[in-house]
Amino acid sequence: MIVGSRSAIAIASTTLLGACSSSVPLIGAGGTTEINAQDFVSSQPTVRPPIVREHLAQEEAGESVVAVSQAAVQPELTSGSGLIDAKVGDLNGRPIFAAEWLAPLSGRLVANAAQMEEGEWIATTSELIATRLNTELIEELMFTEARRSLNENQQAGLRFVLAEIQQTQIRRAGGSRTAAERALAEANNQTLDEFVRDQERILLVQEQLRTQIDDKIQVPWREIQLAYQRNADVYDPPPVMVFRQIRVRTDREERIAEVRNGLASGVPFGDLADSDVNETKDAREIEIPAEGEVVFSRNEQINALALSLAPGEWGGPIEVDTRTYWVQLAEVRRDYTSLYDAQLELEEQLRAEQRKEELSRYVARRVSRAGLEEFDRMVVELTAIAAEWYYHPNAPREPAEGP
Repeated sequence: MIVGSRSAIAIASTTLLGACSSSVPLIGAGGTTEINAQDFVSSQPTVRPPIVREHLAQEEAGESVVAVSQAAVQPELTSGSGLIDAKVGDLNGRPIFAAEWLAPLSGRLVANAAQMEEGEWIATTSELIATRLNTELIEELMFTEARRSLNENQQAGLRFVLAEIQQTQIRRAGGSRTAAERALAEANNQTLDEFVRDQERILLVQEQLRTQIDDKIQVPWREIQLAYQRNADVYDPPPVMVFRQIRVRTDREERIAEVRNGLASGVPFGDLADSDVNETKDAREIEIPAEGEVVFSRNEQINALALSLAPGEWGGPIEVDTRTYWVQLAEVRRDYTSLYDAQLELEEQLRAEQRKEELSRYVARRVSRAGLEEFDRMVVELTAIAAEWYYHPNAPREPAEGP
């Protein structure tokens, strides 16, 4: 099943489609597209492109950013507590240590633990870990592939752009490299060289997405029309009749008189319906069915009155048992969106669907079943460690083994 899910990657949120593993064979991007200096028109820091991911048999999980002090939630890794950092695997050759890797998620994990039952927390944490692990792995795959596919001219163009990015940071700091280093350390906890390497990764991933994914996407006008027809209930739903009603006890003569006099003097029906004189203040919205009749009230007299009204008209009083009623048809609302107004939204939806499919194929050509199994194992192990550290941080533990 293909789903979308949001996950933070260093500079901006991205979405990733495709579960992969450290055993993924890296294949050249192919094609004859060149990257030259003029391809990169700006030396400003680049926002990461959206990447789509496919999660194995998981539904999309919403993410809420919770600000929690890292110091307050990071576990102490000591032999006495039984919390020993562990290597859980490799991500394209980079070792993954649980404490370092889970640290950016710790605030959310602790906040969720205070609000969720254990089963829900485990499922949510597993999805969160899988999303982030997927994101890092796919980004690494695309970066490495794009870098290996560069010819000499493209490499020279990229070096020129990266040098411009570095000089831009220095100029912003008043021409001092030391000041630029200090500013980046305070803002991003990065050195200037780390910042430039990060920009190189972003540029190459963008280029890989453009040439391998986005350039293949086409949305014909006919597809937009068909999508509009398929979503008729969204863009052309049935009209809705909106009624207001005033109900007063018949023996409350002063209130009956207040309503009569108010309506006779031109007080808006809605104002009287919202006032304390009325026993029921809620508007009633009734969808007009394609077949059959609208039913406003089980009382035939009140129902007949309501259905006889034109928009803006009111009728009454009608005495039924111990109550007196007035009814208004406030409006007939039709939330219609034309194809002209919906076309951009539909095109974006269709483009996103195609993007998922293209990236799914891109990933499928590069990921082995063994790689998927290794990925699943890392998700399970990181989830188990996260539960031990963040959901049951005070549970009794056996002394850690080892010297």
